[in-house]
Amino acid sequence: MERRYVPADFAHVRRATLIECVKRQIDKWPTDRLGKFKNKANMDTMRSALLAEPFTTTKPLPSMPGLVAGPSNPTQPSQSTVRSGLAVGQQNSATLCEHRSLQLLIKDTRLTLETASSRVSQRVQISVVGYASGSWLASSRELFMALQASISAIQGPARLGVPDLRNEGYQVLFAIIDGPEDEIIYGENILPIPDSNVLQLFVSSVNSAPQLTQMPSSSSKTSSSKAMKDKPAIPLTDAEFKFLDDLVKRTPGCDAFRGKHNQRLVNLARVQFWRFAAGYCEKYHKTSWPAEIVDRSGTSRTVSKAAIETVLGLGQTALNEAIQMAQILSVYYDEGPHRSEEVVQMVETTAGTADKVDDSGAAAESDYDDGKVKELRRRLTRAKRAVRKKGKKSTVTVETHTKFVVDEDIDMRAPGLKALLTDATPDSVARTEGDIIDVDGHMDVDWNDEALWNDWIDAGHSTRTFGPI
Repeated sequence: MERRYVPADFAHVRRATLIECVKRQIDKWPTDRLGKFKNKANMDTMRSALLAEPFTTTKPLPSMPGLVAGPSNPTQPSQSTVRSGLAVGQQNSATLCEHRSLQLLIKDTRLTLETASSRVSQRVQISVVGYASGSWLASSRELFMALQASISAIQGPARLGVPDLRNEGYQVLFAIIDGPEDEIIYGENILPIPDSNVLQLFVSSVNSAPQLTQMPSSSSKTSSSKAMKDKPAIPLTDAEFKFLDDLVKRTPGCDAFRGKHNQRLVNLARVQFWRFAAGYCEKYHKTSWPAEIVDRSGTSRTVSKAAIETVLGLGQTALNEAIQMAQILSVYYDEGPHRSEEVVQMVETTAGTADKVDDSGAAAESDYDDGKVKELRRRLTRAKRAVRKKGKKSTVTVETHTKFVVDEDIDMRAPGLKALLTDATPDSVARTEGDIIDVDGHMDVDWNDEALWNDWIDAGHSTRTFGPI
């Protein structure tokens, strides 16, 4: 009898088996979503497609591994419950092959540029693999793959958990995204899903550093990675942590900074958070440790960036983003020749124009506007982005700092070089596709604007062939 695949079909199977299953019904491969099938396709991608798409098999329904409950693993359903669910499924394979629409209520508490305790609702389709009292069972791997195939895919290192239905207030971790290639580490094999078909999903940082009010344990505090691949932070001794923590306490704005951790922030509060972290790092990174700490702990003679990440309670990604945003704000938000009213308004004219943090450190929920936060990020980060249009090879006049690669999409726009180059005497160099050119990134300037070209020519430059790099 032909039936749909279930997650147990692919437990401990080899790549060759997955490829064979796909090729047997290659017409069902979702080319519109995943492109043409290739033998080197990711195994998780193949599993997800085989479960989500109408692939079928005539093999008997397999037994379900990994469903044994016991004192050391109380969060999994009992074996008798699972067997009863499987018995129903074996009598009617359509029951266990049922797909349900599951609403995920995603709460991301990682403090990064992308999100500071953001909340998203996302619907996914996943298979029913069994039943338990008051719930049905789903594969954690399939749930993860369905989430990653949606518009709400989790980016960067993270720990994923769901509520423990047997122990209120606790979570069951079922996946960790970590490592140099963002490897996936799966925990629980099977997850109980409430009959309401609504599941809370918690996304937290892989960083296991202690709360700022606590002294660190002797265990290593770990930072994580995403596009700028984080590496594990160096564990600090109690003496090292106390020394750096005392410096944090003596830094103006410390209480507000600590109160903002994992809180909902208005744009102005977010800017202050970035600036505190960046300022502390700039002041103490590579400064010398006291002699007594070096002699006692044998540590490096200078304060590392990893040590700063640990004492601030931030991962490498979050600290790097704070530094980058603080640098951009110093150009466009502070008084100066490049101050942008657009950025000033975006920072200051949000739902709440002040840093409204109560005594407990929690920002008022009404002050948070997710759309405006995203717009703030877009406004600030576009300073590093060239706007491209179709064109041909170009002669480029440039004096640079940030690297961009010339491609075929050349147009007459560039990221704010007017103010930079009018005081410089750059060379005119013909650039072709593939060349790497350094450019200091600023806000987008429309170089088709005749007035800007007049300024450019008045400054002593003759060429108008300037492309985005």
